[in-house]
Amino acid sequence: MSETFKAPENPKKNIPKALIIGSLLVISLYFFINLIYLGVLTLPEIQTAPSDVVAIALIQKIFGSIATPIIAIIVIDC
Repeated sequence: MSETFKAPENPKKNIPKALIIGSLLVISLYFFINLIYLGVLTLPEIQTAPSDVVAIALIQKIFGSIATPIIAIIVIDC
């Protein structure tokens, strides 16, 4: 049998800790991305973003005319 999986050590302590840390990381990431949106874009730009995709409006504002190839590369890679 392969040794690739081992039972977690002290699961009563580590699993809740991992869930809390993971949740806090996701919440922090979401919060900071929204701060970036608000720092770079005005409220009308956010409200009128094409297809309600604020990330595209952000990339276009930051990178200007080169934004279209950047968006294409991101979409192809994902």
